[in-house]
Amino acid sequence: MCIRDRFYSGAAVFGLRSLYTFNDIKVDNSSFFAGVLYEHSEMKASTKGIILGNDFITNTVGFSFGYKRSAEEQFPKIFLSISLEYLMSFNYGYTDFGANVNSISKYNTQSIFRARAGIEYFNPESIPFIIGFSVTAGYGTIKRDRIEFYENDIYQDSLYPTGDIVLPDLILGLSIDFSYPISL
Repeated sequence: MCIRDRFYSGAAVFGLRSLYTFNDIKVDNSSFFAGVLYEHSEMKASTKGIILGNDFITNTVGFSFGYKRSAEEQFPKIFLSISLEYLMSFNYGYTDFGANVNSISKYNTQSIFRARAGIEYFNPESIPFIIGFSVTAGYGTIKRDRIEFYENDIYQDSLYPTGDIVLPDLILGLSIDFSYPISL
């Protein structure tokens, strides 16, 4: 069972991706692509007062490499797309106990490998755009680190976790992507 399933409800992930296609998709029916991405999410705890943090914040950066292909030979508009992604996640938990006391639960940087498969519609008209829907599956681990306590924003003390230090993290998701192609 994953840390996110056990303690946190689902949350939206907002992200930016910059991809470079190695062929012109306006005329070619297939292309390899590569790029970088950034994602941000904030999940709320399903049970309040947990030491992992009532709010679990994740910032992710990564690389993507994939392939897209259209069944249409001329003027391709519908593409099937697959990609593999390597991600580095920076996680922390935040808990506000009230009376100006809070804690920050720290985690070591996490590596995730993720696969993405989807379908894209390409509109090459005067204002070109791409809209896509995809399914993602990723796996990584989260390693717990110290928990820092603050009173009136002044550091008070740290505690180190016991029990399960390395937690498995399986991530399944659906995404809606909107892109604007730029020719270089």
